[in-house]
Amino acid sequence: MPFLFDLGFSQSSRVIEQAIRRRAEITLEPRSWPDHEALPVVVSGSAEGLLHAETVTEHDLPLESLIGVHIDAQMTLGQTLYLFDSHLTDIDYDRRTPVLLLDRPKTLKVVQRRRFQRKALRPTCRVHLDPDPGGNGGPVTGELLNLSPDGMACRLGEEAAGSMPVGQRLHVAFCPQDAESGFEFDAVLTNKSQAGSEGNFILGLAFRAGPDRRRAKAERERLCDFLYTQSNALVTQEDAS
Repeated sequence: MPFLFDLGFSQSSRVIEQAIRRRAEITLEPRSWPDHEALPVVVSGSAEGLLHAETVTEHDLPLESLIGVHIDAQMTLGQTLYLFDSHLTDIDYDRRTPVLLLDRPKTLKVVQRRRFQRKALRPTCRVHLDPDPGGNGGPVTGELLNLSPDGMACRLGEEAAGSMPVGQRLHVAFCPQDAESGFEFDAVLTNKSQAGSEGNFILGLAFRAGPDRRRAKAERERLCDFLYTQSNALVTQEDAS
């Protein structure tokens, strides 16, 4: 089953610029056409807030009927599918093939077949765990092993891990390599198991909204952007080569 998540403005802009360089394929589904009949195009440029999309096939239905119409769009870049919606503002017939001038989307949605894969961190980084007031134990530091927008796993020494029962609420802070700044989340300890190395435990934590839901949502979106950038680093390297 596919899952969707929203990219932020900056990450969406970078993806669109990659799409322009690679002449990515876009399938337009005008809501005014019968049965949302699809119109394939190739993204070829962008200027003054407009996305330029070249038509690649002739179509029985008149393109002029799309001006001002709301359009659903699917864009394929590499192995990744993006969704956005737009409006057709005009058509440029002064080219070899008609070019549709679409409102450039500010944000994109990403389609994934699994909700979130945890990213193993190489190198690992330190994570600071501070139990909520009234909780067991005091602040401790562990090793962050993997990370997703929903939670993380970290390694702690036996003594520190032993002071934290499953269900313990904590505040966690960490800063992976390549992140512009650190992240902070409220979390809950969901599982605890002995690590392969003697004297250590692996803790699984799930992020939770906490009292400041607006801040938690913004932090989670920032983490999504970071993880998405890391997982697509290969595409960026290919563009630079």
